[in-house]
Amino acid sequence: MKRWERGSTFAWTAVLLASVLVPLLMLAGDGSRIFIIYTRLGAATDLACAELGYMLANRQGFLTGGTGAANMIPKGWAQAAEANFAQSLGELHIPISASGFSFQLNGNAVQCTGRVTFPLLLLPGQEVTLTHVSADEVRFISP
Repeated sequence: MKRWERGSTFAWTAVLLASVLVPLLMLAGDGSRIFIIYTRLGAATDLACAELGYMLANRQGFLTGGTGAANMIPKGWAQAAEANFAQSLGELHIPISASGFSFQLNGNAVQCTGRVTFPLLLLPGQEVTLTHVSADEVRFISP
């Protein structure tokens, strides 16, 4: 190796680290954040859906018409489930752009959907939206 070529190894190592390894480490950081948020989203959706199914088991929570379709009475059950969903996501301490909880009643089953949107660290301005669907049966109801 000639004397004027000795510094090229260090330069190529710096280029390799800056262009390959640093983005890979940032991607690993985003991947772990996505996993943590998806795990908490699943737990929050399951909790809110199970709580909603338990609250709807009380006959004061809904009315069934002659068709058997359940109609909500505005007693705050949905708001309580949404508040608990938001509280479960609030314990993440990760900035979240938007979150939402919705549900549908199908006979004696409740199908819940939790959705959360958050920014990526690797690509500024890019956001990821995760969705989790959960179902629960409203128990202790006679037709």
